[in-house]
Amino acid sequence: MNIKFKCIKNRPILNGKCAYEIEDCNLEYFLESDKMKKNIDNLFKDKYANKEFLVIYDTLTLIFDIEKKLNTFDAYTNHKKWTEKKLLTPKIEYSGVLEISNFNIEDNRSSLTSIPIYEVDYKNNILRIVLIENTKSSYYRIGKDFIIGLNNRRITDIFLSNIKYIY
Repeated sequence: MNIKFKCIKNRPILNGKCAYEIEDCNLEYFLESDKMKKNIDNLFKDKYANKEFLVIYDTLTLIFDIEKKLNTFDAYTNHKKWTEKKLLTPKIEYSGVLEISNFNIEDNRSSLTSIPIYEVDYKNNILRIVLIENTKSSYYRIGKDFIIGLNNRRITDIFLSNIKYIY
């Protein structure tokens, strides 16, 4: 199924943080309200039990709540394979909430064919996750230090900043 997304204006953005665990190769955006981070096995079990929805791009999983709003994400990625380059955060159209706009899905997950490409600017502490290359996008702030690019209601890329690297 071809999943479509939309950003809804004037809704509170996610209040979270991004962290990368170097030893485990785990990149995660977690909400500030989470008292403790869960490992991916427990996360999947909890999400299935709560009928939340997973959008999977290879080893990147976007997790949407029961109201189809993006809640968090988790990715398994080796920082040694990231491409280093100078990055700037893009111009923001507006801030809001990312939602799945076509939710006629019987299962609680969908795997898409895009394989994420990771670009990093360590000096400016910005990470870009590219899902669709060479595409003009509109950008939306959906969380603290979390920007999503959309084109034709598809996610093109994700910008994360102020990442905490855990050694």
